[in-house]
Amino acid sequence: MKFQKLLLAIGITLLSSQLEAQVYRSAFGFETVISDNWVIVSRETVQANPELLNVETTEMEGFDRPLKSKVQQMAMSGQFELLYYRKSDADFHDNTSLFISNPAPTDFVLALNALCQNLQPQLQQAYNRSDFTSVHSCEHTNIALVDMLAYAFDGAFIGSRSYGYIFNTQAGTVTMTVTCKLVKCQEVKTDAERFFLEIKM
Repeated sequence: MKFQKLLLAIGITLLSSQLEAQVYRSAFGFETVISDNWVIVSRETVQANPELLNVETTEMEGFDRPLKSKVQQMAMSGQFELLYYRKSDADFHDNTSLFISNPAPTDFVLALNALCQNLQPQLQQAYNRSDFTSVHSCEHTNIALVDMLAYAFDGAFIGSRSYGYIFNTQAGTVTMTVTCKLVKCQEVKTDAERFFLEIKM
């Protein structure tokens, strides 16, 4: 509950003057317009509140501690960006995370197809979850003319689903992951995908 109260306080502070949309300027080579349902947790916010990425909640039971530590280090160094969904339920904070890899692959489509073929074991390894079982989709597609790999899977957090989007910017290859409570995923995913409608790279 301490974590939820902290996020609520941050959300109120950051969004008190925002009534509609907001501009999201990423350090990863793009900017876009997102709805005010999202709280942008900047590197400065994480540096001031490192407990944001060091929580022990029900949905994170069994989540790999070294991975959480790595994510925190990436966020504090500017390699990882995070947005929290303002309308989340009290017991789970839906979120969008982004990280970048450099350089981008020379053959983007070939790299995406190879990733789809090996996605499940890679996710198991990345999240260190031997009980992870379900990849729901993985395809080369585009949203609002942004060329990308889009995939969906269970297992990152108990009772949630994650949607991944991998696309290129001038700065490198960005992986965007939307993680949401199952009962709210349609709402959260729809809102998150508006991210691509006004993206500028």
